[in-house]
Amino acid sequence: MRSKVFISVFVALTMLLCIGATVKDAKADALMFPYVVRSTTVTTLISVVNTAESVSEACGLPFSYPGRLHWEYFYKESIANGQTEICLEHDFDSTSSKDDMVTFDIAGVWNAGLAMFNDLGSIPIFVADFTLPVDNPRRAFLLVDNNTNAYFDDDAGFQTNLDGTLYGEAMIIERESGAAVGYIAYNAVGGVKNDDTDLNLAFNDDDHRDILGEVIGDDDTGECEMSPITILPPALVTTKLLVTPTGSSNNDGKDGACDSNNQRLPDLNVVVRLCASPNEDIDDCDCPAGGGGIWNNTEGKISFSVNKNIVCVAADVLQAFMGATAYNSFYSSGKAGWTYVDVDRGTLAGSVNEGPFCETDEAVIMKVEIAEGDTVFNGATVTDAPFGVDNANLVVNNLVWLRNNRNYIDWCDDDTNNDNWRCDSDRGLNFIHNQTADCPLGP
Repeated sequence: MRSKVFISVFVALTMLLCIGATVKDAKADALMFPYVVRSTTVTTLISVVNTAESVSEACGLPFSYPGRLHWEYFYKESIANGQTEICLEHDFDSTSSKDDMVTFDIAGVWNAGLAMFNDLGSIPIFVADFTLPVDNPRRAFLLVDNNTNAYFDDDAGFQTNLDGTLYGEAMIIERESGAAVGYIAYNAVGGVKNDDTDLNLAFNDDDHRDILGEVIGDDDTGECEMSPITILPPALVTTKLLVTPTGSSNNDGKDGACDSNNQRLPDLNVVVRLCASPNEDIDDCDCPAGGGGIWNNTEGKISFSVNKNIVCVAADVLQAFMGATAYNSFYSSGKAGWTYVDVDRGTLAGSVNEGPFCETDEAVIMKVEIAEGDTVFNGATVTDAPFGVDNANLVVNNLVWLRNNRNYIDWCDDDTNNDNWRCDSDRGLNFIHNQTADCPLGP
């Protein structure tokens, strides 16, 4: 009798903890898909792997309370998808279990937005499906975390949703041409913030969470980053920058209502600029007055000064970062080029106490290159269609995640590591600086 009573109480207590436990000091894992999109012809295929195990799974209970994943879209408020338009939010949970993977597309093209490929175990909760339920076209970013009670019980000392228990990939598919690009979701070191009351997601650069340089940051103290970028001839290839501002410890705006390091904000505002000639001082890579522009592939500089404000998420063509005059000059030259992509604090709020925006000084930035139809590179057609297929229907897509990690990892601040090559201030992931020389022959 005692054994049966114990089992019954244990089952009931476990289920209660799973359903109603209060999450404290959680260090759950979290993913950021910085850019997802849906339109009449484009969708984004999302895949997420979860390796955390729920309490009831671990205990082998016959009627296991399944794990939970939390999904949260931040999407542009209208189909105009304006670069300074704020986002709205849509979130829900889904069932999950240890070693589970779920795949779906955000437009609901395949399997009506439910889990694909004969997956019957991943079920969205309180919503019809996994899709972003808005009119086309729409841009967004997606956050996924396993900061849910099924994986965590503070009193019992049980936690499996540790940092590094989520992995994700995205594939953006143009369904008419078959062109596609993909990327690995950003899993920042540290996952969800470790705080009793604040479980906002932190994907910031200034706490060195982006070990692989996923975030381009500028923390207002000279610890700044830029990313080099190559640009193919705009007459042949359309280049776009996909920009998603990230919350940092320097968030300002709305009378202090912009929480530090919080990515769950619909109105993060950052400035992006193209800079051909950054400051030569390696410790101050900001773009000085007159430094804006690009270098063409014969070392000619096209100068301009455009500070582009971005809110929440955006996809902007190259001309938006150059201005019409400079862009037209570059376009007509037929040349390729290169420059640095620089970020700075958003300026739409006017001051920290004005406007509907939260100013930040860092962002995830991707470059997309699109060549359509009968594009010709130096006399040769880029796409070679099979017999009977019109070349005009073919599209070539390329996506490059711009990365830089000049904001050094924490242990570089330790006196014992100052001589380590990783802490050399002249180094950085994917960073090049303008190196000049004095002529040894004299003037």
